[in-house]
Amino acid sequence: MDITFNCEKCGQPLAIDEAGTGQFVDCPKCGEKLVVPFNSKPLVTANTPAPRPVPAPQPEKKCPFCAETIKAEAKVCRFCGRELVADKPAIPTAASIGKPHGKRSALAVISLICGFIMPIIGVFLGIIGLRRINRSNGTLTGKGLAVAAIIISTLQLALFAGFIGYLFWLDREPMHERHLRRARSGDAAAQDALGFDYEKGSDTYKDYTRAAYWYRKSAEQGNASAQYSLAKLYEEGNGVLQDKAEAEHWQRKAAESYRKLAEQGDVNAQWWLGGFYEEGKGVAQDYVAAVSWYRKSAEHPGHQAGSAQSSLANCYEEGHGVERDSVEAYKWYNIASANGDTVATIHRDQIAESLSAEQIAEGQRRASEFLAKSKNESH
Repeated sequence: MDITFNCEKCGQPLAIDEAGTGQFVDCPKCGEKLVVPFNSKPLVTANTPAPRPVPAPQPEKKCPFCAETIKAEAKVCRFCGRELVADKPAIPTAASIGKPHGKRSALAVISLICGFIMPIIGVFLGIIGLRRINRSNGTLTGKGLAVAAIIISTLQLALFAGFIGYLFWLDREPMHERHLRRARSGDAAAQDALGFDYEKGSDTYKDYTRAAYWYRKSAEQGNASAQYSLAKLYEEGNGVLQDKAEAEHWQRKAAESYRKLAEQGDVNAQWWLGGFYEEGKGVAQDYVAAVSWYRKSAEHPGHQAGSAQSSLANCYEEGHGVERDSVEAYKWYNIASANGDTVATIHRDQIAESLSAEQIAEGQRRASEFLAKSKNESH
């Protein structure tokens, strides 16, 4: 059986007996020394079309909306269909997202300016009034009294205008615009809040892409809440391409950030970290560790949030990380209910149906003791 191949230099077709595989032969056309291959290769003859040249790799980029790879010159993403504006980032930048309400801001600024200028006018009128009083040899003439009254009224009006302007600026500014203003200056907490505004449509339109943008800005600064929210968007594929690995990456980041805060005594972070351990997000699932962090948060003196207390009650009810104890669960649901957790109230009433009157009395006694002790320690 012959081995067929072509000369690598001139393309001359050759056929050599398979016994000669691996040996050197000379090309009968150009004299090039060739090695006989072990397997036949397709012969290229004059009638065989030349192989197509391999095209050079085209420059590529990632779609800022869905993160798929597309051509660098693409105007529209072929995966998500979003239009890409040339020479401008498709994801909104801090400078391009919205502006505060011009009319409302202008009124606030005018009020503040009036509050600053009017005292100056009042002082000026006061000087005039004093000169007139001095000219009357200290006698408070009717004219002098009138001037003094004008001065006092002007000062009062100035203080009132400044106060109203200040309140108008802070309290009347829409929450979304306040978040936007602070987020654009690099405030991580405001960026997290702005991401929440866009995710939930709070005081603005719902836009998951913008939510992901601002969550990422905040998350990259180490904000634990934003890191968790960004992980959730990746997990659900909202505003970003669904990516389990990326979701797990940000869950781990959030768990690390909450741990640092929890170890410093932040009761809210302790509750969050307990939740991460209970659900196995960002850390290995560990019910015992979850109960430990829930308890640290729930037993903190003066801590009035019922979330950690309700979570601890649920662990006792389900037997997660602790021995199942309905009386202890009733106690913690009762405490959480006293601290304003309405869901805990429902759970407390449900678990009470399976308890005897003595058990309910014991749970109430434990709850009362804890609340009294917590109140004394907070003072």
